[in-house]
Amino acid sequence: MKMELSFKKVPYNKLNIYLNETYKFLLANGFYNIVNEYNINSQYLDSIPEIPNWNDCLNRADKIQQYYLPHLKNLGIEFFESPCRLGRNMTECSFNIKNRKLSRDILNNCVFCQTINNTDNSLCYPFRQYKMIYIDGLVILPNPFPYFKKQFLITADVDYNSDHYTQTIFKEDFSYFFKVLKVANELCKQKDGIVFFNGLCGNSLKHFHCQFATHRLPIFSFLDDHELSKENFIKIEPNIQVLFNDDSNKYFRGIVFSNMSLEDLGKKAEVYINELTKLGYLYNFIIRKKRSKLQMVLFVRNCKTKKGTVDFNFGSTELGGAIVKLTKFDNKLKEKDIVKYLNETNNVKDIVKVVKSLAKIMKW
Repeated sequence: MKMELSFKKVPYNKLNIYLNETYKFLLANGFYNIVNEYNINSQYLDSIPEIPNWNDCLNRADKIQQYYLPHLKNLGIEFFESPCRLGRNMTECSFNIKNRKLSRDILNNCVFCQTINNTDNSLCYPFRQYKMIYIDGLVILPNPFPYFKKQFLITADVDYNSDHYTQTIFKEDFSYFFKVLKVANELCKQKDGIVFFNGLCGNSLKHFHCQFATHRLPIFSFLDDHELSKENFIKIEPNIQVLFNDDSNKYFRGIVFSNMSLEDLGKKAEVYINELTKLGYLYNFIIRKKRSKLQMVLFVRNCKTKKGTVDFNFGSTELGGAIVKLTKFDNKLKEKDIVKYLNETNNVKDIVKVVKSLAKIMKW
């Protein structure tokens, strides 16, 4: 397979056109069909916990399947099998973080750093040959191990000779949130387009990145069906509500910012994210476009599970109702374990604590 490395600077009004063209190009040229034991950089083979069935990594984009678990139907969650997520096991970006940036000894083994800079020690040869989009200090590149349709990674344009931001980037420089928001404002014009961020809770890579995909998450179906219902929402400010729906057994909980312009959402999000961070919480978010305005669900996370709790490491999309695993869940997966994990790591009480703290500051 021949695919020349390409860096394309794209204006916002051409972003969707170029991204869709890139995706079609990748599909046509077998991008999701190129992982085997012969083209993996040999230095990574020892880091793979279990050598996979390499055939599982062929046609990865086509093998993503949704399946049904009758004994978990009350949770309102979709379950997906992603046959090959090999890349997340091949980088030290997954651990050993020093302060807010990746330490010097990790840079040489970071799959993002290698890919963006096309280094000789990158994960495997084919992944160094795909197209990347440059836009306003961000790099958009295809996720080689997707679990949704048309899935792309959004990260920072970085210099391989400098320290690279981790998932705490918004704390250090909130201008990057506005950059992501501007990209989301364009990409989410696509049907079921979402941009999501897992931060430091529910994530496998600590190098800064958000993701774009086209998938309608159950949480947005719920929001559309129960818009502003008093049973499920507590109004905080105009266009900002607390979402909770334990009674319907779907366990969607978060702060919902609705019907907002790019500028207004950015300003409000900064206030809420700064406050929850100050209180010691982590967070995820998902953004979509609803008509001409933006909508964001901000999840307040406490990821320190108690003894005896199964740590599912759920991120934003799981809290939005779509759970992806490398292999199918079996009937041993218990509803009570999922509910216990959600109650500990995405609790309404934690959301209320953030809101009350803001109320004192804002004098609501």
